[in-house]
Amino acid sequence: MQSDRCLIFSSTENRTFPTAEDSNTTEEMQIRLVNGPNHCAGRMEVFHNGQWGTVCDDSWNLRSAKVVCRQLGCGTAVSAPGKAHFGRGSDPIWLDDVECSGTEASLSQCRLNNWGNHNCNHEEDAAVVCSGDHRDDAGTMLRNTEVLHKFSLHWGASTNPLQVRLRDSSSPCAGRVEVRYNATWYSICDKSWSSLEAEVVCKQLGCGPAQAESAGTRASQNHNYVFLEGLQCRGAESLFLECQQNKIGPGPCQHGVAASVVCTEPSGSPSSCSALVTLLTLMVMVSGVLLWLYLKSRCTGAAQAADLRCPREQGASAMPFQTAGAIYHPAEGQFHKDTDTETTELIREDALL
Repeated sequence: MQSDRCLIFSSTENRTFPTAEDSNTTEEMQIRLVNGPNHCAGRMEVFHNGQWGTVCDDSWNLRSAKVVCRQLGCGTAVSAPGKAHFGRGSDPIWLDDVECSGTEASLSQCRLNNWGNHNCNHEEDAAVVCSGDHRDDAGTMLRNTEVLHKFSLHWGASTNPLQVRLRDSSSPCAGRVEVRYNATWYSICDKSWSSLEAEVVCKQLGCGPAQAESAGTRASQNHNYVFLEGLQCRGAESLFLECQQNKIGPGPCQHGVAASVVCTEPSGSPSSCSALVTLLTLMVMVSGVLLWLYLKSRCTGAAQAADLRCPREQGASAMPFQTAGAIYHPAEGQFHKDTDTETTELIREDALL
């Protein structure tokens, strides 16, 4: 049965509801996710008074979804969609304005209204999408990839319902921010944009830290942007969808300026490798020029030294004398004084030989 099946994933505990009417009532809280691709994604329902009922999406956010995923053993929260994303439920609507810090072990520890006290209809049914680290009926752990694949088939897109991309730039790590929500790409109004959001976007895209919040791109006839609101980051999130604070959806942007971001290039990226290659090329060129100048100076010095020696070495007909394979160079200052004497002696020696 459906209820027995869900009991495998639910956490049952005694609790005292923090409500004005039932502050001393002890009940068992059971929760489930229905009408989704698996037990870890779907419309949020709670069991009370022998009947399953829905939860209104007022104040519903990713912190509450984290508690639900934790209680069901479904890993971490991926998204907390509202507006009956997984279809409308049927009466009753048991809870409204659920407020969790995200650290609770179960939904019963969150701040709750009285049972059945709400001001919404089933068009506002809350939902949860978990990462999918849950056990099947046989107790076997399902792989994330299998669960996320089923989830992607349901969404008809990526496993991440809030994809992020940067546009209007040649760099994959810089440009105008766009977020994909419900199969539509939205820009983010720069009025609600800060360095915290920029840091999370850079992190999700696999880029380096955010360098700057670029000047926004104003909507015009050529840029007819639609804007998404309801996202606010603290900077520690890994995914932009974790920045969901309230209900997200299309919203106005007073000045019509779309937020942009400039992230540092990740190490090993084509652009960073290109810069490294360029730097190495310049270093090789500079080294080559320096080596050429060094060798040229050495050769020039050697040539100059050779020029200084040449008049003496090649001027044998002028004064040096070679006898018996020896070269005689007269000492400086003696050349003009002793030339006749030395010549006479050499002739005399030759005659004796």
